[in-house]
Amino acid sequence: MITREKIFKDAQVCLNSLSTRLGEAEYFSGEMPAMLDAVVFGYLAPLLKMPLLNKKLQSHLRGCKNLCLFIDKILLRYFPSSPEELEEQRKQQERLHKKQAEVSDFPNKRRNKIIAALFAITGMVGYALLTGIVQVEIVDENHSDNQDLEEEMQYVPSGEDE
Repeated sequence: MITREKIFKDAQVCLNSLSTRLGEAEYFSGEMPAMLDAVVFGYLAPLLKMPLLNKKLQSHLRGCKNLCLFIDKILLRYFPSSPEELEEQRKQQERLHKKQAEVSDFPNKRRNKIIAALFAITGMVGYALLTGIVQVEIVDENHSDNQDLEEEMQYVPSGEDE
């Protein structure tokens, strides 16, 4: 009996065999694509590029990096992008450049926020001190302790004078 698991296993074996056969070469038949390359591309490109409900086999294909590179090379060489795809690629590149600009500006942005916060805190504390909302009293502990000692030394109990 043929089951889904058996079909999936056979497909994995097939993908692994194709990956091994392709190796590091650009195409299966050498430097130029031939009939075998067209047939393999015809089966693998939809598997790689189409949205699928069960992504198990697609994930396995993505693990075969040389097959993915093979598909991408053929797509770029023989299927140039449509104007809509070119516009989408341009928008993606703009978004990428914008993110990179934000990332490169990030340290200065953080520094500026810290400086602004310190300036604001300093201004608020200064205002509170000048208007009297907050009062600071400086007490010299050494002076008050010495004064207490002098007062104790000068005090003579009334019963000892006699």
